[in-house]
Parts: sequence; structure tokens; C-alpha cells
Amino acid sequence: MAIRSSRGLTPTYRQLIYACHDGECGATFGAELTITHGISPSAIPDPAISLRMSPPRIRRADNDSFPPKVTDGPGVPSRSPANDDAPEEHRAL
Repeated sequence: MAIRSSRGLTPTYRQLIYACHDGECGATFGAELTITHGISPSAIPDPAISLRMSPPRIRRADNDSFPPKVTDGPGVPSRSPANDDAPEEHRAL
């Protein structure tokens, strides 16, 4: 699938239309894209947009695995967590 069109409704929210690449399929889908937080600050910030910033990642000194693996269920491959998924003890204060 590919994005066929999109329209911005606010600076941090867009509505998207996806269309299947296969011409015989003809499927189209609506989606929403929302920016929820910043990871790295902008060098030229827009004062009209205020996003919370994700805390920086920290590495543990011992051999524990960080970031911890997150599973979506049996038989589903592990994935690294997004910044919001890190356990509280792994977040910087």
C-alpha cells in the first residue's frame, strides 16, 4: 500500500488515504497520523506547537538487556520499545 493523499488538519495531526499497489485489488483505507511527543528538539521551534519531550535513554552499567524486549504475544517477534514503553526505572529523571 502507498499513501494516495493526505491532509493536515492541525500542525500535529493528518488524515491519510492509503491505496493498494495491486490494481486488481482496489482497496483503500483511511488512517490518522498524530505526532505525540518530541525525541530531539528542533533548532528552529515553532512557538505555536508545544509537545512534551521524551526523556533521554540511559544505558545500564550491568549486563541486563536494555532496552528491554517487548512481545506482542506468543509467536510474535520481539521489538524494541518506543521511548514511552521503557519501564519507569529506565527513564531519566
